[in-house]
Amino acid sequence: MHKKSTFILSAVLFLSCFTVYAQQTPLQKQAIILKRVIEKNHYSPRPVNDSFSAQVFDRMIKKLDPYKLYFTAQDIAALGIYRNKIDDELIGKGWGFTDAFAKLYKARLLRSDSIRNRLLDKPFTFAAQEFFSYADNQQPPQDDAEHQLRISRYTKWQVLSKLIDDSVDDSIPLAKENLLKEEPAVRKKLKERSAKKMAGFTKEKEAFNTAIATLYLQTIASNFDPHTEYFPADEKEEFEEQLSSQSMEYGFDLEEDEDGDIKIGGLVPGGAAWKSGNVHNDDILLQIKPEGESAINVKDASTEEISALLAKHSSKKIEVTVKSADGTVKTIALQKEQQRNEDNIVHGIVLKGTKKIGYISLPSFYTDWGEEKGSSCANDVAKEIVKLKKENIDGLIFDLRYNGGGSLQEAVELAGIFIDIGPMSLVRGSDAKTFIYKDPNRGTIYDGPMVVMINGQSASASELLAGTLQDYKRAVVVGSNSFGKATMQSILPLDSTLKLDATYNPKNAPKDLGFVKLTLGKLFRVTCKTAQLNGVVPDVYLQDAFEAMEYTERSLPFALPSDTVMKTVVYTPLKATPTAQLQLQSSQRTGGDVFFTDLKKMIVLLKQIRQENKVPLQWEAYTKWIKSFDIHDEPVKTAAGKNKVFTIENSGFDNAMMKLDDYQKELNEYVLEDLADDPYIEEAFHVMMDMIDLKK
Repeated sequence: MHKKSTFILSAVLFLSCFTVYAQQTPLQKQAIILKRVIEKNHYSPRPVNDSFSAQVFDRMIKKLDPYKLYFTAQDIAALGIYRNKIDDELIGKGWGFTDAFAKLYKARLLRSDSIRNRLLDKPFTFAAQEFFSYADNQQPPQDDAEHQLRISRYTKWQVLSKLIDDSVDDSIPLAKENLLKEEPAVRKKLKERSAKKMAGFTKEKEAFNTAIATLYLQTIASNFDPHTEYFPADEKEEFEEQLSSQSMEYGFDLEEDEDGDIKIGGLVPGGAAWKSGNVHNDDILLQIKPEGESAINVKDASTEEISALLAKHSSKKIEVTVKSADGTVKTIALQKEQQRNEDNIVHGIVLKGTKKIGYISLPSFYTDWGEEKGSSCANDVAKEIVKLKKENIDGLIFDLRYNGGGSLQEAVELAGIFIDIGPMSLVRGSDAKTFIYKDPNRGTIYDGPMVVMINGQSASASELLAGTLQDYKRAVVVGSNSFGKATMQSILPLDSTLKLDATYNPKNAPKDLGFVKLTLGKLFRVTCKTAQLNGVVPDVYLQDAFEAMEYTERSLPFALPSDTVMKTVVYTPLKATPTAQLQLQSSQRTGGDVFFTDLKKMIVLLKQIRQENKVPLQWEAYTKWIKSFDIHDEPVKTAAGKNKVFTIENSGFDNAMMKLDDYQKELNEYVLEDLADDPYIEEAFHVMMDMIDLKK
């Protein structure tokens, strides 16, 4: 080819590439960087191809239309031109999916809302033997008639649900004549709420586009594995606060009253709202004005939307306008302040029966994520153990139920509290290298008899701790199979140039494009096996209501496989406890226990309901269906009753401290009440007594 022609062709190609890059939207640039960061750092990145593209396409639709109320088969077919093009868009070849998706979704929201409002103008009788199907494999409506029928049945379900939920007096039988008197008021309330949401939706165009963009980025991230997630900057701060003992709050809770007004549902003693002296329980919230932004009329927002707004910006000032019971309207300036995250605080209690048994509940593996030194769970647990040892306890029950994990380092340090010396866990990274986490401190704080409680929602760091103590024969694990998540994540900024080496400093990370919580490695037990997918199998099994949900790591899309690591690990387990005997004795007790026998029946029924995946819309059938879900809280307490095995006491130190803190005293009363009615703790106490007897 002639040199001049070659030069011209090269110039054309260069300009074409430049034009493609220059035409990229901010969202496309963000998506491309997100893909690059994940591919560069992920433990086992998936190929981004046509299959990946189709899965992003399908999951976007499913997330926004899980009940098939908005998109018809024709709508999905119209969007189908992008089904296999998203992977191309993620390398800069064209752009159009999110724009087309957002435009169509907005139109279909408005269309469905219009249909729903027409339906709410007429009374429902609930006489027909019909159902609303919510099965995953439910096909989208094939035409307008099928679409309207589906919305009609869904709306009928909403009215039925609202009628039952609003019937708070259990002494009133769930009969038509009692509740259908409220049917017109329920339809009116649902229509008003719908109008409120649509008003906010049509006015906040930028918020709608941002929500679609965030969902798109989140779907791309989670297509690599269930725990890789995209976070806007403010949501990243929220996530870290959830795993911390401290959080930034304005110091008030919200709730919606019967008239649809948003009111102050409670004040945190010592919090910003409480200290102002001008905000009170049951004040009606009228307006919120964040610093430097326009005022927001809360009439156009739900409690969820307002809570999400308040959660943003860790140090933001706001002005809240409230109306008091006497009609006075006032505006109060509030600044977020740091306060204890009570959901994460460790609780140490004494269970006093034939023996004194210490009980510690750990809701999460929280740690200090910021500049200021907060508390960490390993340190807090150590303090609780010291207090309990002063009470001369004969054993310790450590409760990890519902603990979804958190800081890996905290889990390792916590295991070291109970194990003298040795490896705690193994981690394999994307470079296939295996690193052994060892006990950071020689010696133990507690070396007596120990039971660890887990259930189907104990995950990640909880599984690491329970598995390590089980492998060392240091504790007997009681409960049901844990969740099965044995992967580790770290939060990285969307910066494709970053290097995860000694030079990386998260404090200097850019925030404008957001963050990704990225799976960087897999955790292995000291046996070189992993809890991934399989979970930790308890030594003493107790039936778990979560078995009916079948929500585990194994059930999640794109979960990483279970495997083993080839490495020589030397550790010294203690003498084995005869767990088969403990299981036999526990089974004999629970086999005749009202709570556990009723729970077993409920699980069978709930599994059947899950398989059917449909809601009956005839009155008597619906009331029977909804009652079958009553397996928590009051039914549990009724079946369990007050235990007669032990009484519950605080440590002497905590009793002295609560004399100085009325708020902590009030919280403590709730904690003690819940523990007294918990049949799982009662059975764990029995297992501990059996352990002590067997060691005599």
